[in-house]
Amino acid sequence: MELVLLIIIFGPLILFEVLVGPKICNRKIYNHINDLGGQVLDIEKLSMREKLYCVNYSLNGKTEKAIVRFDIFYEDMWK
Repeated sequence: MELVLLIIIFGPLILFEVLVGPKICNRKIYNHINDLGGQVLDIEKLSMREKLYCVNYSLNGKTEKAIVRFDIFYEDMWK
């Protein structure tokens, strides 16, 4: 009974993290780079557990690289 309750509670949370979470992160990355006036060239997921991404983008004709970390509430921190 306890196992069923755990599956009912944590199942949707895990599915959200695996299926919807990366889409939210990619959308936020694209929006941030577009707001700067750049264009995203490539997004590489470095770590699933930490939601860490490496972003290659073009800004004013130059290719740039940035590391983005998302917290539990999908707030982005750029380095």
